[in-house]
Amino acid sequence: MQFAAEEIVQLTQDIFSTMLLLDVVAAANAPPPRNDPRLTACVQIAGAWKGAVMFDASVSFSRQVAAIMFNVAEGDTTAADSQDALAELANMIGGNLKSLLPGPSFVSLPSVTEGNDYSLSVPGTRLISRVQLDCQDELLEVALLEEELENARSPSCSVAT
Repeated sequence: MQFAAEEIVQLTQDIFSTMLLLDVVAAANAPPPRNDPRLTACVQIAGAWKGAVMFDASVSFSRQVAAIMFNVAEGDTTAADSQDALAELANMIGGNLKSLLPGPSFVSLPSVTEGNDYSLSVPGTRLISRVQLDCQDELLEVALLEEELENARSPSCSVAT
């Protein structure tokens, strides 16, 4: 299945402008800074279409988003608030992407990984689209993974350091 990066960019722009009143634009492909602590949220999609959506952002950006979402000062947000905010964004992006995929399908609860040097894989899937975005000079990334047809088991998120 082909999935246009422009569709992911547009969905993410719509979510950010509606929910957070923030502008998002497509960014040039660049690796995220390794010394910058990051959060990656993952939601799985199961049903007629199987795969996963990953959303990656810096911890500092996640803190800013949490402050907006929960209507608190940024300094008053907790690590759990940052994780909840990123998980909710992954859930919204995944839910919007799910509506464009064959159905019926269902979105799982999100999982969130945090750290400086980690990789997150969804075994049994292949990357079909990855977009990098810029929001307030912060690098964000959305990845859409699809279950490989020869692999009948459900994908799961796992961390390797």
